[in-house]
Amino acid sequence: MNSELFQRNHLWSYTTRVVDSCTFTITFKTKDGYHSEEEARRHQQEDERIYEKEIKRIKSLTNIKYTFTEFVEYWFDMIYNTTPSNTSAKVICIYTIQNLIFPNVTHDVLLSYVTADYLNDIIEKCMKISQSSGQCSRKFLHLIFTDAKMYGYLEKNLGDNLMKVPELKNRMILPDQNALKKLLATAKKHPAYYLEILLALFAGLRQGEILGLKYSDFDRETQTLRIERQWTRSYLVTKGKDGEYHSPSEMVTSEPKSSSYRTLKIPAFLFDELETKKK
Repeated sequence: MNSELFQRNHLWSYTTRVVDSCTFTITFKTKDGYHSEEEARRHQQEDERIYEKEIKRIKSLTNIKYTFTEFVEYWFDMIYNTTPSNTSAKVICIYTIQNLIFPNVTHDVLLSYVTADYLNDIIEKCMKISQSSGQCSRKFLHLIFTDAKMYGYLEKNLGDNLMKVPELKNRMILPDQNALKKLLATAKKHPAYYLEILLALFAGLRQGEILGLKYSDFDRETQTLRIERQWTRSYLVTKGKDGEYHSPSEMVTSEPKSSSYRTLKIPAFLFDELETKKK
């Protein structure tokens, strides 16, 4: 839910949460028509006090600690984001939560009231954005509710009953001879990157492997290239005092997977380009 004040037709508005004491659901209601920001904020704060009082009451009655949205945020902060891995997966996860899952929650519910149908409804809404949005939302909802069962927050693993989302399959399109000539002609106009492009095309190196290369990795005598390190981007997702998430990143050297350690036989012309780059 967006808790920010906003203007509509020159009047101030806000969205508030309302607890239904009969069904124990939380709906989102937009209130508008306020002539000043101060007036809107005063009413918003009063509505928030009422909400906090009511949600505390129904949590006490049901002995349920979290709503769906609260648990998703708790899961990211206290479970998923505490793992030592600093890959882009964490950035993708919090983006999916904040920009796909939460905006498609039409009503919040206490955690024990969450059903597979409730989660599938969110996934279906995300799929209308794009197939990859549906895939991401399903992937992380499955992970969240598998953990909810494993850590004892739910008795059943709702992740097992989520709808299937067809996987997007990457199609490899190889350039024909004319397209390759055009690509090389264009690449040659950029000498700072020409060798790197050639290494990707004719040695099959990935971006991180190219960035991790040293001149000493090339052996002209044997016409080989050693791959023994790579550059990767390390992300650190942090939560500020304002509740906003930040994901600064830096490039770091890391060892490749064991299967990626290799010595390649490469074309002789790559060594000519290497000498040109050294100059």
